[in-house]
This record gives sequence, C-alpha cells and structure tokens, in this order.
Amino acid sequence: MQNKYIRITKAHNDKSWYKDNIGEVFKLDRENDLFYFIDSPLPSHLCAVNKKCAKLIITENRKAKNGEKILITDKKGISPLYNNGDILTVTYYGGVASEVKEVHNELIVHNEYETVVYMENSKEENKEKEFHSLNKFEWKSHLKNMDKKELCNLVTDIFDEISTRAYGEGYRQGRFDQEMEQDEKPKTKTDQERRNEIIEQAKRDVKDLINHGMPDAEVDPSKGNDTYQEKIYTVEFLSDSDKRKVTALVKRKRDKHPRHVGRAKALPEDCFNVHIGKAIALRRALGLEVPEEYFNAPQPTEVHVGDVLTFREQHEWFNKAHYRVDSVTKTKGNLTIIKDETGLSPNRTGHKANTNFSFQDWRDALLIIDDSRENE
Repeated sequence: MQNKYIRITKAHNDKSWYKDNIGEVFKLDRENDLFYFIDSPLPSHLCAVNKKCAKLIITENRKAKNGEKILITDKKGISPLYNNGDILTVTYYGGVASEVKEVHNELIVHNEYETVVYMENSKEENKEKEFHSLNKFEWKSHLKNMDKKELCNLVTDIFDEISTRAYGEGYRQGRFDQEMEQDEKPKTKTDQERRNEIIEQAKRDVKDLINHGMPDAEVDPSKGNDTYQEKIYTVEFLSDSDKRKVTALVKRKRDKHPRHVGRAKALPEDCFNVHIGKAIALRRALGLEVPEEYFNAPQPTEVHVGDVLTFREQHEWFNKAHYRVDSVTKTKGNLTIIKDETGLSPNRTGHKANTNFSFQDWRDALLIIDDSRENE
C-alpha cells in the first residue's frame, strides 16, 4: 500500500497558514493542479498548500532494504536524535529493526517508518547533481582509486537512483494519463444535481439583481427597463406556496407604490421552488430576459428535510394532504401534516403523521410539490 506525504519547503506569502511549518511533513489527502490538500492542524479542516511550496514524498508500508530511505511516521522511542518527518537511510536491515546512517547507536523499529519509493527533489538538489555530472573527468579519476567493494556500492546507489527517478516519472505520467482520460469522459449529472445547480443559480441571480439597485452599483444601460438602467431601486417579494406563485415588487427611491411588478407561477405538473420563482418574477419586473433553464429545471428525485409532499395524482388525497419532511432517516414521526383538506375529523394540521414510512420507496406513493426549503 502506498501513501503520499508532502514536506513544506517555503511559505507562499506572510499570510500562508503554513509559514511556521516549514520543514514539517504532512500526510496528503488529495490534490489538484495547483494545490495539495492535507489534514489540517486545525480541527475539522482540510488545508491547502501551494504546490510550489512543498515537495511530494511517496512511501510504501513495508520493511526497508539496505540503502533505501525511510520516512519516520510513528516514532516509538524517546531518543531525541530523530523525529517524525525525518528521512533516514537504512544501513543494516534486521528482523525487527534497522540501523540508519544518520543516527548512530539507535535501532529504528519497522513499525516506526514507511519506506520511501519517490521523493521530489528541490531545485538546489537538482543543481548540485547537475554540477557533479559536469565534472566527469574528475569522477573518472576518482573511480580508478576505488576498490571493488566501493565500486559495487556506487553501482548499487546508481541503480537505486535510476529506479527512483523512473518510478517518479512513471508515477507522474500515469497520473497525467489518468487525468486526461477522466477529462475526455463526458461528465453526466443527475436530474437532482442539475436542479440543485439551477436553484443555486437563481439564489445568486436574485442577490445580484437586488444589489444592482444599490446606489454604488455599476450602471448597465444595455438591457432591462429604465428602472434597471437607472439602478436605484428596492425589491419586495410576495410568495404564496399554496397558490404556487411569487410576485416581485420594485420601487424607485422615492416611490410610494411599486413601479414595476413581476409574477411567476409554477405549472400544475411542476415542483414549486420559491428561489426559482423569485428569479423569474424579479427579472420580469426589471425587463430582463429570463434564462431558459428556470423554466426547464428537472423535477426533484431526492427527498430532503423541509420538502413538502403530497399523494400522487391517482390517490383520492392528491393535493388535499400536504406533509413537511422532518427526517429522511427515521421511519416514524418523519412527517408533519401542514395541510389537511381530506374531510376527515378531526383536522390533523400541525400534527405528526401517523405513519411507518421509509423514503426508500417514496416515489410509489408520494410526490414532491415544494422543495424551497427557505430556512436553509
């Protein structure tokens, strides 16, 4: 099993959270083209580290052989000579522990470390290697003075370095190929995911249009009515979930009554969403084009807390009994009756529905008629 770590080498700027963690090693959670994401030293967070500020280390959970490097990940002993995050070189492989070159008279137990199979070099290290490669005549002279054992050790080191570099290049190429393959695959979204996106778009749209009426907003004379273009206006919404409609009232700065009114009403077969309704109504009031996706949003396919349900059309209580979802995990007490026009006595509006119901099979009996969830 392979694990990935990063070592912080510098801080991107003085505001970087890791400016005081230079030299420390952190386990990698995931990454993208620009950042590494690690388990945060702060509670319940993932922290981003600029890739230019860290070096990648890849390890395997196995015992290290002579000459291999190890990363201390779970120090057991009390010796001050090494710590978690140190990278050491194994000189002697034992049954339960190993000796390392950097720490004398200490044994590193095998469960204290992971074996390094790839370690990204810094620019300074690469320059040093390039410098040594230029002095080949000096190296040739040095080789002639080596005995057989020294030459064998040098050859072993060379092949280890070649293997490490080849692994690193292979790893990078493999990751690149995988990312390219994933990018080429069409990413299809579910109807629920697409609906969620449209609802969030509508929320942002309404916020932006309201902010456009502020005195310090930029003028846009290319679209909308004169109120939108003159930009100083306020907005009030009237929503009626029973009638499944939203009205937007727009006033200019000194108006006592609304100057523009926009309306939106959900079709009988559509699920009502107040956020989409507000976006449509406000755009109509300001003389703006309404995006087509607001009219063609997919119907919801997943039940969430706060949704309003009714029985399907073929049931005699269709649209006569409305239920608010209080829990999607419980099977009892998970629905509250918010409308009771069934004619039964007593009226149960405001009471918990007396059901033993699981949402795994909700589509067979119920229909989502409102997924506004305004309290979110």
